[in-house]
Amino acid sequence: MRTLNVKWEGERCALYDGATLLLHAPWQAFDEMARALWRVARGETKAEHSGGIRFESDGRMEVILIGKWSSACPVGGFERLAHALHSAARAAESTNGKVLAQQAADTALMARAGLPFGFSDNPRVRDEAAKIAATDTTLRKAMPFPVAAAIPGVPRVRHISNVAALKLLHAQNEQMRKDLHG
Repeated sequence: MRTLNVKWEGERCALYDGATLLLHAPWQAFDEMARALWRVARGETKAEHSGGIRFESDGRMEVILIGKWSSACPVGGFERLAHALHSAARAAESTNGKVLAQQAADTALMARAGLPFGFSDNPRVRDEAAKIAATDTTLRKAMPFPVAAAIPGVPRVRHISNVAALKLLHAQNEQMRKDLHG
């Protein structure tokens, strides 16, 4: 059985078969490959071509073709590979200076607008956003609102798998609707 490894190096990602380098590309290409894999894994299409790689599925086996190299895996392997490609792309993106600067500028705008969340949990991005929000004259003139003392990070979505908790939330929502509409 083959083991594929996905690594990120700076702003680029690499796909290895053991010690053999199969593909080395920018993080954006790996992110697009992950999307193509998810489309095939979900059954939205039987085959996708992205970044020089062809992904195929017949419902029983999933096949990856890179040039003359190929590998087959049981159904479900594409989901795991897509997750690995996406994670590597996000990790590589987080080292991209342009992306970090844009996240800081967008988070500063959110802080000036008084919204209680940002676009990054990276402390350096939040510190830079706080500086921009406090010192950028164009932003201060456009939004003369006070800035929060601390720039918050990215909100987390909690997954509720407990049926009883879901029923309780549904009952609370129904009660609020009745209270609002009489």
